[in-house]
Amino acid sequence: HHDSEEKIYNPWLEGIIKRPVDTSIKPDLQEHKQLMEILSGLGAYKDKILQAPFEERDQHVTAFKHTMFELFDLLDAHFECEEKSYPIALHEAKVTQEEDAAKVGEILQSIGLSGNKKFLPAVLYTMCEW
Repeated sequence: HHDSEEKIYNPWLEGIIKRPVDTSIKPDLQEHKQLMEILSGLGAYKDKILQAPFEERDQHVTAFKHTMFELFDLLDAHFECEEKSYPIALHEAKVTQEEDAAKVGEILQSIGLSGNKKFLPAVLYTMCEW
């Protein structure tokens, strides 16, 4: 999702408004590096949990939960910033709901079913909690 935002959505919107969209996570900041490290490491937890002896699985599940809460905290701050900046940018660009939906649809298609299965649960959970 984040990669699609940077490569599809933001360039489209910024091309209309002729300025950057203010998102809290910039590629050159520590937050971005931390977010990408967490996301890239999530898949390894499944193997760690399933391959560990039964009596050691709980420690891997606990580590996974800790990592997920760390991810949710990062996403919460990110969403808070986006909740303020995107409406301003979309209003400035005079983007219709149909145009926005088409661009979001392009993102969902670009990451495919496997990408959506990985990222949408965390995004939806964090949005509900926020």
